[in-house]
Amino acid sequence: MIDKFCFYIDDAFFEEPITIQIIKDFQILFEVSRQLGVKAIYNKSKFKNAIGNIQYDNALPKFKNKVKDFLKDFEGVDSITQSQAKVNITLAKVCNQRINHFSNAKSTWSLINKTLPPRKFNPHYPKHGRRRENGILIPAHSGESQLYCVDRNSQKLLDDAIFDLRKRSNFHINYDEVEKLFILFPNERTADNTFHAYHNNLDKSNNTIPTSIKKYFGK
Repeated sequence: MIDKFCFYIDDAFFEEPITIQIIKDFQILFEVSRQLGVKAIYNKSKFKNAIGNIQYDNALPKFKNKVKDFLKDFEGVDSITQSQAKVNITLAKVCNQRINHFSNAKSTWSLINKTLPPRKFNPHYPKHGRRRENGILIPAHSGESQLYCVDRNSQKLLDDAIFDLRKRSNFHINYDEVEKLFILFPNERTADNTFHAYHNNLDKSNNTIPTSIKKYFGK
């Protein structure tokens, strides 16, 4: 299903010199296509002009390398023609959701999650426990991570969960603002597209959560 998406970088990114601030502001947005393993296409002549317009200073060679690294996984083409067979997503400085132009990662992921098949939380997976609607916590099995949500909240968090196919691709992840913890949803790989869940109780230094997802949630 992931291959139904096609990403484009809006020419407006290259209409003026690229700056460090632009890279900082849009790094998380540009990361979305990498998380899905889908190349983003850009107009290489527009990019070449933007590189050429960068004002000279002592850091120029290093900065140009940084810009190229910013786009290293993307594909430069002579001209852009959008696919009629795919969901076209344009990474842009200005958001226009009517034509799938997105200026931030959150709105981009919102479209992706609405387009992919619905994910269903499995409340019957016993290992991580769960919270009943009356507030009573069913404990996790010994040595296992605890799930603190009631079932309906687990489903809501799963609906907006994101993933990174480069690392721990079987896990869809969200940040639970109530518990102040990441919540992980392992894909059970069933015909009904079911996932169980548990909260990540480890400290922020652990590598359970992919770096791109930590940055997406500002953690």
